[in-house]
Amino acid sequence: MRLYLYIIFFIFFYFIFFIDLLLAQPNNLTAQNIEKLLEKSNEKKQAGDIKESSRFLNEVATIYWESKNYDQAINYFNQSIQLNESIGNQSGIISLYSNLALINADKESYQQSLFYFQKVYDWRKKSNEEGIRATLVNMAVVSNKLKTYEKSIIYLEESLELARQKYNLKDMRLCYGMLYETYSKMNNSQKSNEYFVLYRDINEMLTKKTEDKAAKYEKIKIENENLEKTKKIKELELELAQKELIKDEEKLISINRQVEDLMNTKSKQELAIENLQKDRKIKELAIVSEKNKNEAEKQKIQNRLESANNKIYYSITIIIFFGLIGLFLLYLFYDRKRKNELLTKQRDELNDLNQIKDKLFSIIAHDLRSPMIAFHNFTTLLRIGGMTEEEEVLMVDNMRKISGVTLETLDILLQWAKSQMVGINPKAERISLYHLVEKQRRFFQTTAQFKNITIENELTENDIAFADQVQIDTVLRNLINNAIKFTHKEGKITIIAHKTADKIYVGVQDTGVGISEENLKKIFGGKTNFTTKGTEREAGTGLGLMLCKEFVEANKGLINIKSKENEGTLITFSLPLK
Repeated sequence: MRLYLYIIFFIFFYFIFFIDLLLAQPNNLTAQNIEKLLEKSNEKKQAGDIKESSRFLNEVATIYWESKNYDQAINYFNQSIQLNESIGNQSGIISLYSNLALINADKESYQQSLFYFQKVYDWRKKSNEEGIRATLVNMAVVSNKLKTYEKSIIYLEESLELARQKYNLKDMRLCYGMLYETYSKMNNSQKSNEYFVLYRDINEMLTKKTEDKAAKYEKIKIENENLEKTKKIKELELELAQKELIKDEEKLISINRQVEDLMNTKSKQELAIENLQKDRKIKELAIVSEKNKNEAEKQKIQNRLESANNKIYYSITIIIFFGLIGLFLLYLFYDRKRKNELLTKQRDELNDLNQIKDKLFSIIAHDLRSPMIAFHNFTTLLRIGGMTEEEEVLMVDNMRKISGVTLETLDILLQWAKSQMVGINPKAERISLYHLVEKQRRFFQTTAQFKNITIENELTENDIAFADQVQIDTVLRNLINNAIKFTHKEGKITIIAHKTADKIYVGVQDTGVGISEENLKKIFGGKTNFTTKGTEREAGTGLGLMLCKEFVEANKGLINIKSKENEGTLITFSLPLK
């Protein structure tokens, strides 16, 4: 019995293997088609018709693709790309890159797929093609497969913004759905729920729109049926009218006969003529009398019109006079209002300057004076002596920390005060973001080691921006310093970058304490600065992020903060590529 079962299983698995082999290799008919297509491609190539030669190669690649022979499909698509490159057919090359991206996705070679999708995206972004939204969605799908959810979100948000500009509801629904799915994979229930609600609402809107179209179609159908019925009724009415017309013609013939009989009666006609002449004379006399009456009435009306015109003239003159007075009063009102607004604006600016002055005095009085008092006390204790070696080491370490915080506070204070008093005037040039990040990474390496924090620089030599080097160096220094300050021991800080057609986005991501939604609103939302203590009770002025925001915006960029309590923070800023 067991032997029979083994034989049955062997036959079953051999059958499955044989079927897979047949599906993987083209059958004889398909192989003949491929051979014919390759012959036609060579003929067209020798004749100088490169586009047709490329088209036949594409058909061969498609046959292999449908047979799941991905390597052969990729081989022939690459041959087709070489032909298109020889004649400079850029749109054909981009189409083939799109095919290679999809094939690699089918092969689960997601990194290679993303590489080709990036080429397609760059060209379509430059050419402002409509298909850029679909490319961004495909890049997001591949990024989800790679579990690089942050990049997937960036692609989807850009595709969503393009769909909103075109008011393409279907593409917006697709982006909302994928953002819901991506945030769900990241276990971000808040964002996931937000995008689910948006997806549900727009889906209901599209469903209602479809139902409205169906109802409209049904209404038009009923109207057409009613028109058909009306047409038939009109035809019946026309038929009845024709019958009535025949009857009227018969009556007209009868009347004509009667007229002829009357014409024969001459005496009756003459009598009628005499009566008509008498009536005409009576009417002529009545007309003359009526004419005289009309002339008199006309004169009265003329007099009344002249009197009315005089009244209208005086009325218009009075209206214009009071209208000019009203305009003058309106001008005085708006002039006073403008001056009041100007005074209010100057008062607000003066209040802001007073707040700046108060903040400067507060920092000088507390954030600078307090550490210096502690530093003075430490040096006094060292001079007096009487401490053990361990106490002296601890004292020196505290002095080092105090001096470091004081220098950092003084540096930020001086830069911020300078920006407030003389303004920010960036000198834009080509700068290597990789070298700036690497410089700051090495600078903070010692500080990070005290908390066993790892700093990783994921930028490359190709990450170039057009901005003021000193100002962006200051931005990176403040952001990395903040990340160290609010990251626990054994934590990690990563500096990442992403490019679009005209901008580069640099992000400083940490695994620290994060920021609550309430505090996120306070960072850039108020006129006063906001600060909290670090994980080791490190102090700050709260001016660092304000200075970063001013420097980034002065260099034609934007800064954005995404954070969640106990999960870390990502601060991203953008800079122009040109």
